[in-house]
Amino acid sequence: MTRARRPASLSLWARFARNRLALASFFFIIVLAMFAAVGPLIYPVDGNRQDYAAINAWPSAAHPLGADSLGRDTLARSLYGGRISLSIGLVAVGISVVIGVLLGAVAGFYGRAVDNVITAAVDVLLSIPSLFLLIIAVSFVLINLIVDIMYTWLDPRVRLT
Repeated sequence: MTRARRPASLSLWARFARNRLALASFFFIIVLAMFAAVGPLIYPVDGNRQDYAAINAWPSAAHPLGADSLGRDTLARSLYGGRISLSIGLVAVGISVVIGVLLGAVAGFYGRAVDNVITAAVDVLLSIPSLFLLIIAVSFVLINLIVDIMYTWLDPRVRLT
C-alpha cells in the first residue's frame, strides 16, 4: 500500500511555519516592504523640506522618528529610501533570474558539453572572493575621489568657478 505524499511546497511551508523566528522575520520584511511601497501615500510629508525649528528634534507628533541635523523628517526620508532600496533589489534579482534562466535553458538544450563550459565559467566567477572584488571597486572610486579632492585643493581657479 502506497502512502499519498504531500506536495513539496506544503512540507516546505510547514517546516518554515514551525520556525517562529523565521516566520516573524518573514512578516516583518513583508510589513517593511508594504510601508516602503505605500508609505508616502499614508505619510505624505516631503522628506527634503527643511524645518529649521526641528533641527535634531526628538520624535514628536510632527516628526514621528525625529528630524536630522538639517531639520528633515526622518520617517519620510526612510520611507523614500526604502522604496529606492526595494526597487534596486528587485531589479538585481530580476537580472539574476533572467541570466540564470537563460544559462540554464542553453545548458539544458545543448547538452553536456555546453553545460560543462557554463558550469566551469560560473565556478571561476564564484571562486573570486567577493571581498577582493569589493576592494577593487572601492579603490577605483577612492582614487577618483582623491584625485578630485587634490585637484580642487591645488587649483584655486576651480573654487572660483
